[in-house]
Amino acid sequence: MVRSKIQKTREALQKSSQYSKHYKDLAFEKERIAELKVQEYMRQKLEREKQLKLEKRLAKEEKEKEYVKILQRQQKLLESQTERNDLEYRRQREEVERNFRRREKEAAIKKREMAEEIARARHLQLEEVVSHENFALLIHPKKKIIYFARFVI
Repeated sequence: MVRSKIQKTREALQKSSQYSKHYKDLAFEKERIAELKVQEYMRQKLEREKQLKLEKRLAKEEKEKEYVKILQRQQKLLESQTERNDLEYRRQREEVERNFRRREKEAAIKKREMAEEIARARHLQLEEVVSHENFALLIHPKKKIIYFARFVI
């Protein structure tokens, strides 16, 4: 009886020890699973952060490419505007030069025409004077002396 009580107590202790070991194993397994879950969460978190960082970098590179394209377009527009301005400036300058040359030519023609007109008028005047003086010489012999004296003196 004492033996059977001891045996029962041993069995109870053994069972209790087995239960305790089983619960310790369960707790250990739960802790291990929880640790694996934490590790998996951290791995996924790092993966998401890495992916987000990559996406941000790609977005930044894309923005920079777009910015460069915009700058290039603006530069081309500025260059074409500058070229158009230069062309317009050259056209205006050529127009001014043409007008200047035209006015100079007109002035030269007018000056030449005036000189010719003056020469004709002088020639006519001289012819009139000569014919008038010749006529006067024929009528007044004294004037003949004055007329020739003008050329001699």
